[in-house]
Amino acid sequence: MKNLFNLYSENTRPEISESRIVPALARDTSRREWLTLAGSLAGLAVMGGIASAQDGAQPNPPAPTSSQATPGASVVPQTDGNPNNPATVIEKAAKKVSQGDIDILNFALGLEYLEADFYASIVAAHQAKAYLPQRVFEAAQKLAADEAAHVTAITQLLQAAGATPVAKPSFKYPANVYLAPLAFLNTAVNFEITGVGAYLGAAPLVKSVDALRFAASIYGIEARHTGLLRWLNGQPVAGTDIEPALTVAQATERVKPYIVG
Repeated sequence: MKNLFNLYSENTRPEISESRIVPALARDTSRREWLTLAGSLAGLAVMGGIASAQDGAQPNPPAPTSSQATPGASVVPQTDGNPNNPATVIEKAAKKVSQGDIDILNFALGLEYLEADFYASIVAAHQAKAYLPQRVFEAAQKLAADEAAHVTAITQLLQAAGATPVAKPSFKYPANVYLAPLAFLNTAVNFEITGVGAYLGAAPLVKSVDALRFAASIYGIEARHTGLLRWLNGQPVAGTDIEPALTVAQATERVKPYIVG
């Protein structure tokens, strides 16, 4: 697992496009390999200074308050008839998760930390000096609220299962995401398709049916985020007709330039 923590010494971030998302091979998605690597993104949080920031990156603006980030309801309705109601599914899943499921959930939490932090910083930057079209800003607000809700839900599930949620890493992003709408949208699309691919790659390895239901409910929202952002970016809502999966190593490779320990 340590090989994923090597110092990121490139002067610029690699060009990341959808063409780099490839269907995971059976060998790559074996349970043993996935679980061996599942702590990799989470592990970056405690290995200070292992990733270098891109030249020109700037400290993230302060996160907005919940009232700033939330334009409307962004959580699953609290109704008894909804099997994905967090109050129901979290309690059920917590009783049955395996250690492997916990590792996968902690990896997912690492990705959700990144997304929540990114959108919160975008909202704060726009509020400090407006630069996004109104509908793009409203989308950023909604996504900030959704990702914060995902962080809360996964954290609650891990704690209910008696597990320790991984600590949140520190992040930095290219300076231009706070200046140019296109830069924000390109980066956001990359984060969302990475999250969708990672959830899909891990799905066959989750042992608890309730934990899988829980993860699938988040996966569905992440897929909607991807379509919305692609549409706002002038791209087809769906990039492919079949959703590709990512291995944990592929997902980590895509996001590690933004993690600074």
